[in-house]
Amino acid sequence: MQKYIFRRRRAISNVVAAALLIGIVVVAVALIWFLIAPMFTPKVGLTLVSVSLDNRDGDAYYDVIEIVLRNTGTVALELNTTTGISDSGIDLRVGTTYASNISGITIQGNQPVMSPNTDMRCTIFIPTDYDDDFGLASGVTLTIIVSIKGVGDYTFTYTAP
Repeated sequence: MQKYIFRRRRAISNVVAAALLIGIVVVAVALIWFLIAPMFTPKVGLTLVSVSLDNRDGDAYYDVIEIVLRNTGTVALELNTTTGISDSGIDLRVGTTYASNISGITIQGNQPVMSPNTDMRCTIFIPTDYDDDFGLASGVTLTIIVSIKGVGDYTFTYTAP
């Protein structure tokens, strides 16, 4: 019956060797589980990069809103094109008024799918006859709602200068 792994040195018994081997395996599995596996897990992220406002008709209300969104995740994001302004997946709100409820509002530059690490620049045009109905003026908070399929809504706020 062999009592030791190394006969001549008699340094490590079989029980200690088995315990060390089990410990090494547990540490290796933990490293893979917590450090390496998350790198391969898809991540979803959306960031508001910038907002620009313009007043074309000279009254107190903004009627052109340009937003830049960035997909900061590792997967493509598909906008929910059944909601928002012109079914774009993007909507704006001032107080309780949604831009999608104002007639004649248009959006340009929106894309139904955003690839990872790309920007999307959208310009929303509010008809000058209805910009006072929307009510976006200096000091007013604008809420930007982006609806993503399978994820839900991302909401960003911006206070007009």
